[in-house]
Order: sequence, then C-alpha cells, then structure tokens
Amino acid sequence: MSRDRSTARVHQHFDAHAASYDQQMGAAERWLLGRHRHLDLADACVDTVVATYALCSVPEPRAALLEARRVLRPGGRLLLVEHGPSRSAWLRAVQHALNRLTVRWQSDHLLRVPRELLTDTGFETTEAEQVGVGGLAHRVDARKPAAMARTG
Repeated sequence: MSRDRSTARVHQHFDAHAASYDQQMGAAERWLLGRHRHLDLADACVDTVVATYALCSVPEPRAALLEARRVLRPGGRLLLVEHGPSRSAWLRAVQHALNRLTVRWQSDHLLRVPRELLTDTGFETTEAEQVGVGGLAHRVDARKPAAMARTG
C-alpha cells in the first residue's frame, strides 16, 4: 500500500472517530485534522492546540508552530509531547548517531528541542519536563501571550 493511501485511511479513521467524539461532547470540543502549515480556521479562534510527536516529523516545525499560534486565541494553550535530546549523555550520543538515518528514512528528527522551538516562535512556556527513559519525552505546556493578537 502506498504511503498516500495509508495516510488517507488513517485520516478517514480519525475523521470518523473525531465525528463520534464531537457528537458525544456536544459543542464543547471539536477535533480537527489539518495540515501543519495551514489549518482551515480563522485567526485566534481556538482555545487549545494539542500536538503529540509531530514536530519531530514535520519538515518546518517553526511554520507548524506559527500556524498553531495564528489559530490560538490570545492566552490559548499549546500542549506538546515530543521526543528530544535525552538528559543522559550516552543516550544523547546514540541519538546523534541515529539522527542522520532517522531523518533520511523516517523524516524523524531525534534532536529537535521543543522548548527552543516554542521560544523562537513567540510562545511562553508555563511548564516543561523531560520524562521517560533518560528524559527522551519532552512534555510542554505553553501559551500564546495574551497581548499577541497576530502572528509575527
């Protein structure tokens, strides 16, 4: 099966699941599947954006974060779980050794630092921690500054 067909099936499954969830939750929440560089949403219309293990695989993580910032209301939350550089020196060395291969064959960047990307794109980190084996998983709660109405 080609990657495009596989992706389409995942999207169809997710869309069906999201529609079911939307019905159960009523108007309080809505799931949206979109491209990382353009979400079909108006500026400043979303309370929370959640991304799990996404920034490691998009070619332009700053563009994805700027798009998230665009759709977030001032003060809106961005919740991330990403893998990133380990706290452990030996695991980081393994990550460095594997990164060239994972980027080439899986489009997976093992060494991107989520907090740096958030700072670079104008988010304020309110909470961050590294968890799991060697601190490979980076959990971050960030906010779009309340005074920031538009992307820069």
